[in-house]
Amino acid sequence: MLVIKDWNTAHWGLIRTAAESYPCHPKVNAFVGPSGGGKTTLMDALRITLGDAKFENHREMGHYIYPKSNWAVVKVAFWNRVDERRPFVAENYRSDEVSVCVRLFKNAGKCDREYYVFDGPFDNLADLGQNPRNYRERLVKYNAYLQLIERAGVTASFRKLMTLRPEEVQYIVDKDPFELFDTVFELKGQKKIQERHDEISAKVGELEQLEVNTIKDLREAELKLVEYEENKRKYEENEARKVELQKINTLLLKRQYWDAKTDLDSLNKEMEKAQQDKNELINEREKLNLSYNNVKSELDHAGQEKSRLEDLSKQSEEQAYKCSEYFVEINTQLKGVNREIETLEAIKAEPLNELEKSLEDERQLFNSLGVNREKLNQEIKAIKEKLSTLAGNKLVLPPWVQNYQNALKQNSIPAIMLANCISIKEEYIKWTVAIEAYLGRERYRTVVEKPFQLETRKLQEKYEYGARICLPSKSKYPVNSKLLHGKYVSLRSALIVENEESIGGYLDYLNNVYLVEDVEEGLKLQAEGYITLTQKGLLQDDDGSLFLRTKDLVLGGPTQKILKENLLTQLSEVQDGLNKVDNDYKEQNEKVEALRERIHLQKERLKLPNKLEIKDSLLKEFKKAEVSKDEARKAHDEVIGRQKAVWERITSISQEMVRVQSEIGMMDEKIQSKENSIKGYQGSIKTVVQLLSKAISDLKENNFDSHAIEFIEVEVKNDHIFQKRDGTEWTESLLKDRQMELRHAIELNNIDSKVINAGIIVMVEQQKLNIDRLNQDLEKAREDRREWQVQLDIAKSALKIHVKETMEQYIEEFTEMASLLGAKASGKFEQNGDDYLQWKLHLKIGFDGKEPKPYFDPGLSKGQRAAVSIMLLLAAVNNSREGTKCSVMFLDEPTSRVDDYRANEIGLLLQKTNMQYFITHQISASLNTVEWVDVGYITSKFRPEEQDYADNIVVETRRLVV
Repeated sequence: MLVIKDWNTAHWGLIRTAAESYPCHPKVNAFVGPSGGGKTTLMDALRITLGDAKFENHREMGHYIYPKSNWAVVKVAFWNRVDERRPFVAENYRSDEVSVCVRLFKNAGKCDREYYVFDGPFDNLADLGQNPRNYRERLVKYNAYLQLIERAGVTASFRKLMTLRPEEVQYIVDKDPFELFDTVFELKGQKKIQERHDEISAKVGELEQLEVNTIKDLREAELKLVEYEENKRKYEENEARKVELQKINTLLLKRQYWDAKTDLDSLNKEMEKAQQDKNELINEREKLNLSYNNVKSELDHAGQEKSRLEDLSKQSEEQAYKCSEYFVEINTQLKGVNREIETLEAIKAEPLNELEKSLEDERQLFNSLGVNREKLNQEIKAIKEKLSTLAGNKLVLPPWVQNYQNALKQNSIPAIMLANCISIKEEYIKWTVAIEAYLGRERYRTVVEKPFQLETRKLQEKYEYGARICLPSKSKYPVNSKLLHGKYVSLRSALIVENEESIGGYLDYLNNVYLVEDVEEGLKLQAEGYITLTQKGLLQDDDGSLFLRTKDLVLGGPTQKILKENLLTQLSEVQDGLNKVDNDYKEQNEKVEALRERIHLQKERLKLPNKLEIKDSLLKEFKKAEVSKDEARKAHDEVIGRQKAVWERITSISQEMVRVQSEIGMMDEKIQSKENSIKGYQGSIKTVVQLLSKAISDLKENNFDSHAIEFIEVEVKNDHIFQKRDGTEWTESLLKDRQMELRHAIELNNIDSKVINAGIIVMVEQQKLNIDRLNQDLEKAREDRREWQVQLDIAKSALKIHVKETMEQYIEEFTEMASLLGAKASGKFEQNGDDYLQWKLHLKIGFDGKEPKPYFDPGLSKGQRAAVSIMLLLAAVNNSREGTKCSVMFLDEPTSRVDDYRANEIGLLLQKTNMQYFITHQISASLNTVEWVDVGYITSKFRPEEQDYADNIVVETRRLVV
C-alpha cells in the first residue's frame, strides 16, 4: 500500500519551494483556496509522481514550469514501513521512506520528464533541477518506473481510478446498470478468473474450428473418391461407344441415300401442282384491279367537294365566333355599367366640402391621441425595466450613474459607491424619501484606492459623472446614537452602513441631522440650533428651511420594497391611463375611417351622369350585335350540314376502296406465295439431286457397289432397317444427333485420358484409406472439444460465482456508506445468461427516510447525485470485509455541487474508506467548519508586483500527522 509521507516542489508554477516538505495525513488532505489559487496545480504535482501525465483542462507539462525557468521538480516521499506492508522492499529499497522526484525540463521547444527514486529522504530539489547529471544513478526510465509503482500497489487499473477527472466522478451516477457493472468490475481489478474463462473459451473455439476443418477435409476426400470411381466408369463406357458409333455411321449413309431418293420424286409432283394454282390466281387479280379503279375515281370527286366545304366552314365559323365574342363583350360591359349605376344611385348625397373639413378635424385629434399613447407606452416600458432590475436584486440607478459604474467594471477598477453600502433601518422607513432626498447626489459618491485615482477621474470626465470621486475615508467620530431630548434620533444612527473603513468619513455630517415627524417639532429644534428633517422632507437649519423630494430610491434594504411598491402603483396608474387612451384612439380611428369612406362615396356618385350615357350607347350596340350573332350562327350551321353529308359519302366510298385493296393484297400474297413455292421446289430439287449424288458417292467410298446401293430399297421395305427397338424410326436428324453425341463423348474421354487409365483403380484404393484416417482424426477432435467444453462450463460457473461474490461485497460496501448519510440502500446483481457482458448491477438509495429508488433516479437533488456518484466510486475500491488497504485517491472539488451539510456527510465517507485522499476545496477562509479534513494546504492566487512567487502555502493541521 502506497501512503504519501510529505511533498515539496521547486519551480513548479508560481509556488515557492518550502524550507521543509509539507506533511501529509494518511486520511484526508485538502488543497484549499479560491478559484485560480493553484489547488489543481498542486494536485497534478502529486499525481505525476504516480505516473500520470494527463493534467486538468488538457494542460501540457510545460504549463507547470516556472515562467523564468526551463525546469521544475516535484518530490513525494512514500512511507516504506511495516504498517504499509513495506511496498518498496521487493525493489531493494530498505529505508522507512522512499523519495520519488519528477523533473520536468524544456528541450528544443518541447517538454519532457524524468523520474528519480531515492532510498530515504531527499530534499535537494534545486540541485536536482539544475544539475541532473549528478543523480544519473537514481534515474529510472518511465516504463520501468510504472512497473515499480505497480508492484508497490498502484496497478494500471488503479492508476486509471486515481486519475479520474471531476466530470468522470460526477457522472458515474448517469451510467446504466450494464455500464455500472462493467465499471465496478474493472475498478475491482479482479479478472484472473475471467481471463481463465476467456482462455478456455478461446481454446474451445480453436477445437471447434479444427473439427470444422477436419469435417471439411473428409467431405473433400469423399468427393474425390466419387470422382475417381466416376472416371473408371467413363473409361469402360467409352469403348462401348466406339462400337456403336461405327454402326450409326453406316445406318446414316443409307438413311441419307433413301431420304434423297424419296424427296426428289415428291418434289417434282408438288411443283407441277403449284404452277397450275398460280395461273388461276392471276386471272382473279385482273378483275379486282378494274373494280378498284372505278371506286378510286368516285372518291377523288368527293374529296374535292370536301375541301371546298372545309374552307367555307372555316370562314363561317370565324365569322360566327367574332360576332359571338363581340356580343359577349358588349353584354358584359352593359351588366358592369348597370351594377355601377345601381351602386351610385344607392349613395345618399352629402356636402363634400363639409365632410372633408370634418375629416381634417378628426385626423388632428387622432394624431394627438397617438402621440399621447406612445408617451404612455414609453413610461410603462421604463417602469418595467426598473422592476426587472429590482427583481435581479440590483439597484435602480439613474442612467448617468449606471453608465459610469459599467465603465469602471469594464476597466477592472475596484470601486465602492455609497448607495451600495447604505440601507435604512426598518424602524425609520417612514423617512425613506426624505433621507434619500437629503443625501441627494452624495449617494453616488464613489470611493477608489489611490493607484486608480487618476484613471477613475479620466473616466469621470469622459462620462461627465456628476458625483464625487474620492479616496477612502475612515469615520473620525463615533455614530451619534444618543437620543436628542430622549426622543429624536440622528440621521446617521438610522442607517445601516457597510465598508465603514472606506466610506465612514463621508457620513460623519449626518450625526448632526435629527429626524422629526412634522414641521412643528423641527421648528422647535431649529430654534435650539439643531438641523432637522421631517418625514415629508422639510429640511430646517440655520439658513432657514428647504423642501426636498426625489423620485429615485437607490438605497438597499427596505428602501427597495418602497421603490417597488411605488413603481407598481405608478405602473397601475399609467396602465389605466393607457387603457383609456387606447379606447379613445380606437374610437377616433373608426371615426376617421368612416369619414374617409363617406368622402370616397360622394366622389364616386359624381360619375353617375356619365355612366347613364354609356348605358344608352351600349344598349343600341347590344341589339345590333345580337342580330349579327344569330345570322352568322345560322350560316355556319348550314355549311356544317352539307359537310356532314359529304363526310358520310366519303366514308362509304373509302370503306369500299379499302375492301377492294384488301382483296387485291390478299390475292398478290397468294400469287407471291405460289411463286415462292415454285422457286423453293426448284431449289429443293437441285439440292436434293446434289444430296442424292453425294449419298451415292459416300456409299461407294464405304465399299457399297451398285448392287448393294440398289438393295437398300429392299432393306427399307422388307427388313425395316430404320426402325428402332421401341417402334419409332431412325431419322437422319436423330442419327446425326446420336453420332454427334457419341463423338463428343469419345472426344471428352480422350481429353481426360491422362487420368482415366488403369492407374485410376490404384488411386481409388488409396483414397479409401485416406478417408478412414480422416474419420479417426475427426473423432479425436470431437473428443478433445468435449473435454475442453467441460472445462469451459466449470470456468463459466467459477466466473459467475466469483463475480457474484464480488458484487455482493460491493453492494454491502455501498449499503454501509449509505447508512453513514442516514440513507437506506439496497442492491441486486443480475446475471442474465453466461455472457458476463450482459450482466447488470442494480442499486437503490433513499434519502431523508424515503423508500429507496434507482441510483440514477431523476428525483434526486444535485447534492444527492454528487454524493451517490462518490459512493459508487468508493464502494468499488473499498473492501472492509477483507480488510484490504487501497492506495492514494485524488478528487478534484468533490463537494463543489453540494451544500455544507451534504459535504460533511461525503467527508464521513472519505474517513470511512481505507485510503489516503488528496482533494481540492474552494474556500478562502478557515477550515473550522470542515470537520472531515485532516490537513489543509491553504493557497492564494494573489502575487504582489514586488514578489516572484505567490504567497506561501499555509498548512492547517487538524489531526496529528504520522
